[in-house]
Amino acid sequence: MFAINGKFLARDMNGQIRVAMETIKELDKIIPPNFAEIVAPESEYHIDGLKNIPVKRIGKGNRHIWEQTYYFLYLLTHRAKGINIFNSHPIFKPDIAYIHDLLPYALPNLSTTRYGKAQFKFNRRMIASAVKRAKQIIVVSEFTRNELMKYFNVDPAKIHVIYNGCQHMNSITEDEEIFNEFPEIHKGEYILAASGITPQKNFQWIIENAKYNPEITYVIVGSKEKSTNIEVDKIPQRHKTSETQNLRDNNSLNNLFFTGRVSDGQLKALMHHCRAFVHPAVYEGFGMTPIEAAASGCKELIVSNAACLPEIYGNSAHYINPNVPNVKIDDILREETGGVDLLLSGEKYSWKKAAESLYEIMKSEL
Repeated sequence: MFAINGKFLARDMNGQIRVAMETIKELDKIIPPNFAEIVAPESEYHIDGLKNIPVKRIGKGNRHIWEQTYYFLYLLTHRAKGINIFNSHPIFKPDIAYIHDLLPYALPNLSTTRYGKAQFKFNRRMIASAVKRAKQIIVVSEFTRNELMKYFNVDPAKIHVIYNGCQHMNSITEDEEIFNEFPEIHKGEYILAASGITPQKNFQWIIENAKYNPEITYVIVGSKEKSTNIEVDKIPQRHKTSETQNLRDNNSLNNLFFTGRVSDGQLKALMHHCRAFVHPAVYEGFGMTPIEAAASGCKELIVSNAACLPEIYGNSAHYINPNVPNVKIDDILREETGGVDLLLSGEKYSWKKAAESLYEIMKSEL
């Protein structure tokens, strides 16, 4: 029996949780009953629609401690093999472990907050444990595979590349109420960025680029995380119960808006109607939001030329230097690309294919 680490069912959605959710939904369609289960802490979060993969709730409390105690002991007492799709696992029993990126090794000084430094230390320990003890390691790009080989003496035979998908966007209904909440944002006239606001996402590039392009409207969607000290709170906002505020710095960027976290439907509407989606990250293991934007109807992607992004986006995107924000957006968008349809055709980026690949790895461990 395989016991999937359900730690991801103890927190709000982010990119890695999306990978876990969508991969498991597709895995459920192809595995037989009694082959795998999800072992998760008690929480308000659920994964619906599963037929062959039951969810077993055990224990509660801090999710990191839960993983090292309740889940670890469950694997031992039930003689189960663990599958860890989220970027962590029981230190002494990682079994099948995903490593989404090697950011704490590649850019160890990127985060300057106390929380960010602690998170990097935790993630370094997770990666080192997986390299030493995991039976199989799954990465989400060739770039991350090469990074793993760069920093560790690891057997390449146990590293498998499984790309992420974007088909979950097809089941989301656009919610255009977001344009009523933010009347300053006009369809087809704004540059959009969306992600958790962490140092590696490089949102400072967008702020600086907005200063350089005052005639263009910019929109940032996401929630500020503890690992970053970017002052998004100073960006003008409008919510149902508040009025737009001017920046309180010297630049007064009236062309830049921060929505905070929005619903999936609102995000899809923003992605569909943006002039272009920009992702200036300095480091990524995959970088999923641009492909989500393409799947939502966005026709122009602008991504940085760093890390895995050229591998994932190839000729479908425009490229920027993440360290050079003083560029004209109009000039970038005049450059020719092969178009976003290159991303969406075929099954290279497919949750179905991801699940099939994971299933083959699971069968090899029987």
